[in-house]
Amino acid sequence: MNDVTAGGPADKAGIRPGDVITAVGDTPVTDTQELQRTLSPPTDPVRWVTVTVTHPGSGTDEVTVTLGELQAS
Repeated sequence: MNDVTAGGPADKAGIRPGDVITAVGDTPVTDTQELQRTLSPPTDPVRWVTVTVTHPGSGTDEVTVTLGELQAS
């Protein structure tokens, strides 16, 4: 990930800057745009997802992320 918002869903799940999300559930993701498309289906009522995260130098974890509203930048 490029950035993790303090107090945001990724931060609360333990994802840190430099971590790499490689899958959402059973769906592999290879870049930021694919991650955003996977997390933003227009009709999906799911409020949480399991993501696979690679932490540089310390291995891979599966964490649960409670989805929040995407805020405009």
